Amino acid sequence: MKLNFVQFVLPFLAALPILTLGAPKFGVKNHFLSGVCNPDDVIIYTDDTRIENSGPSTLNATLEIYIDPPVPIKCIIAEDQMEDGTGGIMTLNSGGMNHNWVFLDVQGQYGQGFHFKITIFGFPPSPKLATFST
Repeated sequence: MKLNFVQFVLPFLAALPILTLGAPKFGVKNHFLSGVCNPDDVIIYTDDTRIENSGPSTLNATLEIYIDPPVPIKCIIAEDQMEDGTGGIMTLNSGGMNHNWVFLDVQGQYGQGFHFKITIFGFPPSPKLATFST
């Protein structure tokens, strides 16, 4: 699927005041952005990750995402879906840009779960060149 830069990335970036104000914090939506998205990037992975917690505990998780090579990751966008600021905080653990894998850490709030829509963009696959020998 081809990225529509105007319809997807620009509105998302405009809705990210927390990233421009400083470190993520509880009580507000915490979207996550890693890398640089360009109009030629293609969506190589999407996921809607929701973990619920109704008990007196705090959930923390590491999300491991692997992309079939040879498509390297260009940028990662995770949109916090918890409307009332009770969602988690996502951070980059390892991998990501220029890799075909990423580990994302999520820290939940006490007694709450988390819900993120994750979209990963990669470089457009280049056509393979035929090799001829004589």
